[in-house]
Amino acid sequence: MIAKTKQARQQGAVIALDAVHTGNEYWNAPSERQVKQGHTLLDSAQFDMVYVYHAHAIQPIEMYNGKWIPYGLGNPISETSP
Repeated sequence: MIAKTKQARQQGAVIALDAVHTGNEYWNAPSERQVKQGHTLLDSAQFDMVYVYHAHAIQPIEMYNGKWIPYGLGNPISETSP
C-alpha cells in the first residue's frame, strides 16, 4: 500500500486515503493490529488519512501525529449480527 501510494504521489496525487479491512468483529475497541497498521501507514508520510474498518461496531477515532484514524464506524446501513 505504501509503495503504490508513493507511486501515485509521484504521478501527482494530492490527497491519499487508505481503507484497511481488518479488526475483530463486534469489538468496541480497536485491536492491536488495527492500531499498528494505522500508525505504520501514517508514519510512512504517504497518507493523509487511514480508515481501518471491519469490526461492524463503533470504535474510537484517533488523532495520530496530526492525522485522523477512524477505527470503526459501525454498520450505518445494515445489520450483520445474529
